[in-house]
Amino acid sequence: MDRLSASDASLLHGETPEWHMHVTTLLDLDPATMPAGYRFETFRDALALRLRAVPRFRQRVAKVPFGLDRPVWVDLGTFDAEHHIRRVRLPAAGGRRRLFEFAGDIASKKLAHDRPLWECWVIEGPRSRLEALLIKNHHALFDGVGGLESMQAMFDVSAVTQPDPAPAAEPAEPVTDPGPGALELLARSALRAAPAPSSGGVRRKPAWRRPGRRRWRC
Repeated sequence: MDRLSASDASLLHGETPEWHMHVTTLLDLDPATMPAGYRFETFRDALALRLRAVPRFRQRVAKVPFGLDRPVWVDLGTFDAEHHIRRVRLPAAGGRRRLFEFAGDIASKKLAHDRPLWECWVIEGPRSRLEALLIKNHHALFDGVGGLESMQAMFDVSAVTQPDPAPAAEPAEPVTDPGPGALELLARSALRAAPAPSSGGVRRKPAWRRPGRRRWRC
């Protein structure tokens, strides 16, 4: 369980219903080079497998009561691929304009803070053909170099198919971790705010009052 940095916490707290702190990326995709052709379920499962290499994708933010400390990242334990990787099919009418309107509509909605701060939309056209990918993530989740690293984990840099990473071992009965409660977060904040103990607890006398020193009186 890690605390958010001061800059990331400010981005989270500075968000309002009118001012959203996320970034949206729209990618054009060509399924022609896919060896087995495009199928949404296969695409979703392969993407979810790659996202396991980036822990932040399966963590949510837990806020400390009364704002006594910066929020912390909490691992959910399980990953809900169906919530974060969604599918939409756009009609042929409207062409690129319809695609941009959809992207603008998604970008205008605030991310839910009780779930991992990102979502991905697989956009299909007529006859279920893959058209584009829309990725939305909060600046507190990834920014700058972190965003580039997350993209590298999701995609290959060439058309040559690379082997997917070995899947992590899954528990027999996945259980969602509710994360720390309010009392635990308050206790951790109190421990962090407690002053550090002095060295040895022994108070040293000033040099002018130590034995062997002459004290002059007027």
